[in-house]
Amino acid sequence: MIDETNAAFLKESLKKENSKNWYAHYHMGLVYYIEGRYKKAKKELEKSLSLAKNAWAFHALSCVCLMQNKTELASKYIVKGIKMRQSDHSYLKEGFKILSLCGANQALCEFYESMDVEKKEISRIRFYYIRALHHLGKDKKAYELLEQNGGLEMEDIREGEDSIAQLWSQLYQNLYGEKTQIPYKYNFKA
Repeated sequence: MIDETNAAFLKESLKKENSKNWYAHYHMGLVYYIEGRYKKAKKELEKSLSLAKNAWAFHALSCVCLMQNKTELASKYIVKGIKMRQSDHSYLKEGFKILSLCGANQALCEFYESMDVEKKEISRIRFYYIRALHHLGKDKKAYELLEQNGGLEMEDIREGEDSIAQLWSQLYQNLYGEKTQIPYKYNFKA
């Protein structure tokens, strides 16, 4: 819970007992991020990293940069974080989402292609890879991967999410020159 009291207490503690605590500086960075004070957030997150290299500060820094439209820097930060948390599937999914939001398609593809087979099979990560291939103009390969083994089935897709439907539709139209009905397996509109 972050409110004015907690934020003030945390800020005050950074002058004394938490001055060398990476986690406290990380949380102060989050407070500033939530408040939209991105320069202060960045300063605290960089302090957190100077005290201890940690994937969480890299993630938060990438989010700060993303909010400031500094997508190249955001993608560099999140790649550093991903490298530190490669066995954390949740972090990988979030990292790939940020790379996708940044339009860092080449970096996303390179990272995906360097991963082991188990991680490549995580459906959400595979989706971001296929979408990156599409954005790089590799529609044939993207479509083949999307349709492989009966079609990509994302285990974490929610009702109403149309990301996979849009991707399929764009790929199909680019490859076959026509629009057609989206296959049922990709249609999650409410």
